[in-house]
Amino acid sequence: MRIIITIFIVLIVLISIKPLYGQEAIESSDTAEILIQKGRTHYSDGQYLEAIRILHMNGIDTLDAVASSLAGLSYSAINDFGNACFYLKTACRLDSNNVAYRFQLGTFLSQSGLIGDAEQEYKQIIAIDSTFLPAFVRLGIIYSDQKYYQQAKSYFSYVVDINPRDYLSFYYLGILSFGLGQRDTAMYFLDRSIKLNNGFVQSIDFLASLYYSKKNYLSAIQLYQKASQLRPTNAEFIFKEGLCNRQLKEYDKAILCFSKAVAIDSTNPSYFAQLGYAYYYKERYDSSIYFNCKAISYDNENIQYYNNLAAAYQKVDSTDKLIDVYYKMIDLHDPDEIADIYTRIALVYSSKRLNLKAIHAYKSALAIKPSNPYALFSLGSLSQQSGNLVTARWAYEEYLHVTASDSSENATREYVKHILKELKSKSK
Repeated sequence: MRIIITIFIVLIVLISIKPLYGQEAIESSDTAEILIQKGRTHYSDGQYLEAIRILHMNGIDTLDAVASSLAGLSYSAINDFGNACFYLKTACRLDSNNVAYRFQLGTFLSQSGLIGDAEQEYKQIIAIDSTFLPAFVRLGIIYSDQKYYQQAKSYFSYVVDINPRDYLSFYYLGILSFGLGQRDTAMYFLDRSIKLNNGFVQSIDFLASLYYSKKNYLSAIQLYQKASQLRPTNAEFIFKEGLCNRQLKEYDKAILCFSKAVAIDSTNPSYFAQLGYAYYYKERYDSSIYFNCKAISYDNENIQYYNNLAAAYQKVDSTDKLIDVYYKMIDLHDPDEIADIYTRIALVYSSKRLNLKAIHAYKSALAIKPSNPYALFSLGSLSQQSGNLVTARWAYEEYLHVTASDSSENATREYVKHILKELKSKSK
């Protein structure tokens, strides 16, 4: 019993020495300066709630600009919008010419989506101190996001004139120049950005894309390789390097890049589709079919994947599977394009001398697009070969009707007229 009483007394003593819940003891004699210093320490240590509690003592968070600023930043850190806004604005009211407080408020407003209010704060900062470059940068970003390219560019140009080592402003100047149609200027600014910070991936990626658009694939490859070194788990940079190699017809290198991209991200259909494309040009059609099917398994509404698969099936002479692909494409295509697919189906059947199936496909094409001269001529020819002279005559006559004003069809028109004369003479 005596031991239990002793432990109880010790606990009471410990509680009296150290406040509960990790709160710091506040002395009644603590001045505002001491409270602010304690609040600043807790804010720096990430103890935002404790900083708020201390700064609230004696109402100093509404009486002292420093305390208001620290309270506002602490509330901002815990996503308390209302209190953060109140105390950051209070700091600006208590010290209206302090650009640091206004910049804190502007940054918070911008991050909270109040772009117009943030814009006004940044402009107020510039009115107070025209050498405060961060405000110019933030205004440039706001106008860039709003696609006011020329206005944004003027802010960033001002910044780099004063601070030519600002890599971020050069990056934005590159983006804005491109938006204004000044591609070479954009490339110059992006190159400046990279030279100032060779680890800034955004500049590297954008400059590489501009080299790609200019068909300077070797320069683009060098940049994508650098980006991959900086972000080895980002499959997109390796994939883009592969696209460059594909354009250079370096298919083995392209396949290696696409395979690495798949190893990082095995759910991206574009990576599989490009593997299928590269294997097609290596004449490895079975591999092309496999990877195009993989692409379709992740995105079964992409027409291009079906086109690529159809091309591979055509190379291995797999008629049934090729026709299946075309019918799947019909389900996905707009009505205006379906007629062309039926025409392609008819071509496959006619190449195999499956005339009746080809005739049916041409009729399906013409039911959607009755003025297709190629389908009309082909239907006439196949029907004639199959002994269906009524359909042949109808198709040839329709062909002559739809091509009446097309001089490029003159030679074929003369041939059709000759055939029609023969058919009419046989029917007599």
